[in-house]
Parts: sequence; structure tokens; C-alpha cells
Amino acid sequence: MLIVCSLMFEAVPSDYSFLQMFIHPPSGGDTLWASGVEVYERLSEKMQKYLQTLTITADQQDNFIGAEKNGGFELWTEARGHPKNSGKNWIVQHPAIRTNPVTGKNSVYGIGLHVNKYNDVTKAESDYLKKMLLDLITNNHDLQVRFRWEPKSCAIWDNRSVYLLNLTCGLIM
Repeated sequence: MLIVCSLMFEAVPSDYSFLQMFIHPPSGGDTLWASGVEVYERLSEKMQKYLQTLTITADQQDNFIGAEKNGGFELWTEARGHPKNSGKNWIVQHPAIRTNPVTGKNSVYGIGLHVNKYNDVTKAESDYLKKMLLDLITNNHDLQVRFRWEPKSCAIWDNRSVYLLNLTCGLIM
């Protein structure tokens, strides 16, 4: 299973992310990304338009508060990259579809680990949308790219159009 992730649990998620490999594990360590633009373009025009009317709720509240309590540490409450990303609130709403301001292309944003639900639809409909969109990624490897890490290699990607797929723990972020 894959997990799709971006920091969509923040009020203002990061536009870009950067990873660098300093120490390479003896085996594995590859990373996959998938195109949210390609996911969007594989949907029918009517489904594209419908998803543009929806929002998602991203929620990591219980996970972070539980980690703080169980781990015996205090969570960072000052601004995390943007002044709106502060405090101990990790429940936010975002559009299900985002338009990248650089490319002008639409991307499905409501996929993955942090998506609690699609708003203003029944739970069954929300669950269906989440599964349908995740299935588009997991069943269509041609919209994914695999990066084989080597020491000192790095990767930069646009979170508004791309998902980080984590194979190690089975999550799409």
C-alpha cells in the first residue's frame, strides 16, 4: 500500500519541498512521486467540475496531540513556515482541486493520509471519492516517477502538483 502525503494539515501548506540523502541505507530507499495533474486529467470533465465544487477536511489533530502526550514532549506552537501555521490546530479545510499558480494546471489535492473527509457529501460518498482517487494513483504506475537515491543526491518538488509516495511505511503523503 502507498501513502500520499503533503503537509495539507497546515492552514498554509508549503509550496515546495526538498529532500537530500546524506547516508544511503544498505537496501531500498527509493522514493516515488505521482502527478496530481495527471490524476485530474484522467477524470471525466464532469467529475473534474464536480470535484472543483468540493472541499476536504485535513486532520492530524489527534495524532499530534497523542504523540505529544505519549512522547513526553511539547509540540512546536510558533509559526511553522507561515504565521497562520501556529498553535495546536491541525484541522483545516482546503479545496479538493488546486490550480498551480505557476503552471495554471489543475491538480487533485484531496488524496492521501491527511484527508479526513470530503465535505458536504455523505460519509459513504466521501469514502468512495477517497478510494477512487487513491486507486488512480496505485493502479496507474505511468503517472508515477521513481527516484533512486545515492549519497548527496537531492530532490525538489512542487507540493501543489505532486504527491510524495512513501513505500517504506505504506503511506501516500
